[in-house]
Amino acid sequence: MASSSTELKEIFNRSVPKKFQESIIECLFDIYPKAYDYCAAKYPQQVAHDLLPHERRAMLETKLPEIAKIHKLEAIHQLNKTRNSHHAVISAGGIILTASYADSPQSIVRYAEFRKDYAQTNQGHLFRKDISENNAPRYAILLHGDDGTNKNLPTFACVKFPIYDEQSENYSSYIGDGIDLFSKHPDIVEKLRPTITCDWFPSGQKLLEECIQDTAQPVLRDDLAKKEIQNK
Repeated sequence: MASSSTELKEIFNRSVPKKFQESIIECLFDIYPKAYDYCAAKYPQQVAHDLLPHERRAMLETKLPEIAKIHKLEAIHQLNKTRNSHHAVISAGGIILTASYADSPQSIVRYAEFRKDYAQTNQGHLFRKDISENNAPRYAILLHGDDGTNKNLPTFACVKFPIYDEQSENYSSYIGDGIDLFSKHPDIVEKLRPTITCDWFPSGQKLLEECIQDTAQPVLRDDLAKKEIQNK
């Protein structure tokens, strides 16, 4: 029988320590600008644009297990079934947690075989072999992302519980509305948010190139430009 939204939230809050939830937010505010600045400093604009998602993921997949272990949680880098990629998996009591970048908190994550296995109700436990099917942990996805304008600033982090649809062989939706970590821990967000800004482009401009600045072009102020014309 599928778990209800209320039950899943209770399991998550009971299993995942508050301090670890706060550390997740701190981690995101740390790696977003680091990945952004690294790509912008090292590569041409077009290359940096394509590299940023991979660099950001690599940093998160490295840092998240380290933080989990500090909070006495189990964490591994699991090889997928096709044996061509790894993903970080956090085990916290009744929860298995992985992380994915998303365009919005409502975005459905792309299909992956490992997510299918975790999402099914009869999933096994990655770390212990003595847990019955009835007590199998629930699968949660940490969705994180930006607003499409400031690529060096995370604007949401939420926990979602995916529903796997056997007929379509994909994820059809999430159970309930999940848990909004930013709303749940506003003091942490407010403490970190003012320190991270993206001032390379005018505020509100859609950053197709991940907010990576072109070579600066000098522009005269209007009053100086008029004087320049008058003197010619």
